[in-house]
Amino acid sequence: MANLSKPFEAYQGNDDYIFVSYAHSDAQSVYPDFTYLKDAGFNIWYDEGISPGSRWTSELASAIENCSLFLAFVSPAAVESENCVNEIEFAVNRRRPMLVVQLDPLDAFAHHALGHAYAIMGQIDESLGALARGVELSPNDAMANGCYAMQLAASNRPEEAKNYIDHAMSISPEDPWQHRFALVRARAHFAAAEYEESENWATRSLQLRPNNGAFLHSVAAPALSDGIDRARERVDKAREVQPTVPLEAIEQSFLRNTDRDYVTRLIEGLKRAGFE
Repeated sequence: MANLSKPFEAYQGNDDYIFVSYAHSDAQSVYPDFTYLKDAGFNIWYDEGISPGSRWTSELASAIENCSLFLAFVSPAAVESENCVNEIEFAVNRRRPMLVVQLDPLDAFAHHALGHAYAIMGQIDESLGALARGVELSPNDAMANGCYAMQLAASNRPEEAKNYIDHAMSISPEDPWQHRFALVRARAHFAAAEYEESENWATRSLQLRPNNGAFLHSVAAPALSDGIDRARERVDKAREVQPTVPLEAIEQSFLRNTDRDYVTRLIEGLKRAGFE
């Protein structure tokens, strides 16, 4: 696999072209598709088109920004690739026309990957459908259940989210993603306006592994109930480490794949606690 030859030179020119995002470990599977598209008359840009010595970030960003279509090959390897996720997010932010292709329709984790890609793009129904299919294919996969629960919580379906996340946590009580599962539980309680429980689970998530999502809920939840002093204290401590992220950026990040009422309450809690 490491010695697999590039199928052709990436397009360099001013005509319309397709930008292709893929995990390098999937090259053997996707290169024939590259060739098929090129033979059909399409101009194809992929990472072969990055010139030696150029800055990856600037040339990659330019290639995505100017493409006529962003084509993402989604697989378990792709969802684990920071580059692939960043490429998709950048394409979404730049509002590029997008097509997502799932490489293995019978792989539960591939459906998780597809659901994640849809969530990034703000296609919530499609995301829920893909994640549900992943659980259907592998009902005792903790990650599949946990990811589905996360999107259910974000979609203001808290009771369903609780059922799936409880199942995930019972399947794999020593899972390295237990901090993420605790965050999902915090989000499910937040969706149900059960703020004390949300704070407790967010705090547990932070104890397992510090993460931004748990921190935001550990602040917003008590601020919306009777714990405003605790919320403000957490914000003050966070500011000692780094400046607070602007509320507008937090709001836009959540609105991409989260119910608007949920986001409105989250932002209100953060405001009360001193976020600006």
